Amino acid sequence: MPKANKKLLRHKIAQYFEKSIESSGAFDSGDCQRKKTYIKGILGNEIEKEIYQIIKNNVKNLKRKKILDMGSGLGGFLIVCRDNKTQATGIEIDPYAVEITKLRTGSNKNIVLGDCEKVPFPDNSFDLVASITVIEHVKNPLKYLKEAKRVLKKNGKLILFAPNYLFPWEGHYKLFWLPYVFPYTKSLFKFYLKIKNRNPKFIDFINLKITPNYLRKNLNRAGFTKIQDLSLQRFQERIDKPGLITNPKPKKIMKKIKKNKLLYKLLKTSIPLLKILKIYHPLLLIAKK
Repeated sequence: MPKANKKLLRHKIAQYFEKSIESSGAFDSGDCQRKKTYIKGILGNEIEKEIYQIIKNNVKNLKRKKILDMGSGLGGFLIVCRDNKTQATGIEIDPYAVEITKLRTGSNKNIVLGDCEKVPFPDNSFDLVASITVIEHVKNPLKYLKEAKRVLKKNGKLILFAPNYLFPWEGHYKLFWLPYVFPYTKSLFKFYLKIKNRNPKFIDFINLKITPNYLRKNLNRAGFTKIQDLSLQRFQERIDKPGLITNPKPKKIMKKIKKNKLLYKLLKTSIPLLKILKIYHPLLLIAKK
């Protein structure tokens, strides 16, 4: 992409977050460096590259599959699929995000403006549906999952990547919190945000009920079968091989932990407890139609 286009793209992404409701999350801290880092991460498609690799490890002949990215945001996963010669279509409800996706991909194809709770595609259209940090924002998670199942072909798979609100970290605001208290009392979390001089408005657009049990329950209700929770497996892999982490900051932290024998051993021995308490993060589930 020419430098002029990259500059325009950075400007549009910054404008998108400053105008959107998400500005009260990562973009309201007053930290200019955080904004630059955030935009750099988006342009680097860090999470999307990792998700693509996870899918590749769990789906045979991926390049022959048709993928739907339900809630494609700014198009990062579509770009990663394109770069890996994999056919993917995105659906996104925000028109400005669709505009940015078109600018990033240089194409008007493979991106649809639409509601993920009413997907404009026929039944049995896709081999795979990807849901990347979307379900915590939709109005009706069950309806969203039912639509994912409807557009999947027989034996098709849903890859679901989401935060775990039992974990003591809120990723949108980049703040530590009380996991067994705040998810059930948004008013208390809003008070906490005000103490931190943060805008609490975005919390009204986050479903703090998203937990391993909540997702399993709704996947079952939507009619999915063979639900696999790969969250802890992914976590263990990144403890042992920090190089697998695509996000630079967590990679740096995990490398330091790996070098410290005591911290490394404590983290490894804590995994059974994390499993019992279900406080691992993020959530990564694969479900079959």
